[in-house]
Amino acid sequence: MTGVPHIRLLAWARWQSLINSIANKKRRWQDLAGKIVITIFGSILTLGAALAFGVMVYSGYSTRGGAGTLGVALGIVFWMWQFLPVITAASMHIEFSEIARYPISFPRFCLLELSAGVLDPVALVCLTWLAACWIGVLLGRPPLALRAALMILAMAAVTLLINRLILDYLER
Repeated sequence: MTGVPHIRLLAWARWQSLINSIANKKRRWQDLAGKIVITIFGSILTLGAALAFGVMVYSGYSTRGGAGTLGVALGIVFWMWQFLPVITAASMHIEFSEIARYPISFPRFCLLELSAGVLDPVALVCLTWLAACWIGVLLGRPPLALRAALMILAMAAVTLLINRLILDYLER
C-alpha cells in the first residue's frame, strides 16, 4: 500500500484546519474575505515573479551562456524557500507527535513530513518559480532542458529537505 491515502488525509487535515479557523471566529466572513484577497494578491505576485524568473533565464540562455542567470535564479528561489516560511509563519502546523500515536511505519512518517513541506504555500510558490525557470531554459536552449530539469528537481528536493530540517529545528 502506498502513502497516497496518508497524503490525501494530510491535505484534508490542512483544509479542515482552514475551515475550523474560519468557523470559530465571530467575524468569519471577514476572515474568509481577507484570506481570499491575500490569496489573489499572492497569486498575482507569484505569477509575476515566475514571469520575471522565466524571462531572466530565457534571456540568459538565448543570448549567451546562461548558466549564470539560472544560478542566480536558483539561488534566489533557495533563499526565499528557506526564509519566507520563517518570516511569514506560513508553514504547516500539524502536530506530528499526534500522528505518531497511530501505527505508521517510519518511511511513511517521513513521506508525510515531506508531503507537509510540499503542501506549504511557500513551497508551492517556489515550485512555481522553479517551473518558470525550467520553461525559460526550455525556450532559450531546448537541448539543455532535460539536464536543467534534473538539476532543478534535485535542487527542489534538497531545498525541501533543508527547509523541513530548519523548521523542525526552530519548532523545538
